[in-house]
Amino acid sequence: MRALFVGNLTIDVLDNRVRVGGSGFYGGVALSEYLGVETYVLSSASEKYGPLFRSVLSTYGIKLLEVKCHSVATFRISGRKMWILDSGCCIPKSSIDTSISVVRPDILLLTPVFKELAISDSLEVLSSFNGVKAVDLQGFVRERLDSRLACVWREQLKDVVMNSTVVHGNIKEFCIGADAADVMRWLRDYSKRCSALILASLDEKGCYAAYRGRVYLVPAPPTSAIDDVGAGDILTAVAAYYLAQGVTPLEAACRGVAAASLKVENPYSAWFDRESIDTVSKSLLHLIKEIV
Repeated sequence: MRALFVGNLTIDVLDNRVRVGGSGFYGGVALSEYLGVETYVLSSASEKYGPLFRSVLSTYGIKLLEVKCHSVATFRISGRKMWILDSGCCIPKSSIDTSISVVRPDILLLTPVFKELAISDSLEVLSSFNGVKAVDLQGFVRERLDSRLACVWREQLKDVVMNSTVVHGNIKEFCIGADAADVMRWLRDYSKRCSALILASLDEKGCYAAYRGRVYLVPAPPTSAIDDVGAGDILTAVAAYYLAQGVTPLEAACRGVAAASLKVENPYSAWFDRESIDTVSKSLLHLIKEIV
């Protein structure tokens, strides 16, 4: 099985430490290192950081497809607070088309971090791809407000959802109404109109999983959180992988939550394996509650 992530890798600054981040890294490691998927990442890369990206990804068996750029997306992270220092470069549709043609992925993951993918281009790519299509909303809804990040919903994202297999965003990234009730109505409405599994992360509480007009709470297992950076990326990638394996949407959501929770608890050792994902996800299946 082959997976292609399309979205920029990042340089993350945490307490004077610098490390590689982005969905292509966290989701890529989850698929390549722990689930044995042949994994590719299409990202812009600068002359300064391209060698670092290649070195880090190759450690986990991930192949980097580069779009040359003068800079890279750079964020400063403190807990759950994030500031953008550099936005990096856009990824042209021609590069996406070429990468899909060369890689021929079974799973395509559009995972922008900050506006590097045009929504119109993304819609064209999604509508023409026949495999499992995963989308992370974060880079489509982020706007820069000085160095802070704000959330702006765009109407075209409804079409992105309609053309996807699985869509993920933190609950705060579904910035489509005045309160949580508006988000719940939207999740029910749009999951009724399409076949996508829509996942809204609730941080340490798990996630809402909306499918075919019904919304479920998938709780996270009890964990001792050590480092939750990248948890949403892992949730998305692992859920997409299991959907490609033919499991039901709710089972895929449970396995994504299980994998993300295991990484949060074991960030500096082996994150998880198939057996631990299966064990945790089976326990979660019995705890799912429909939100009515």
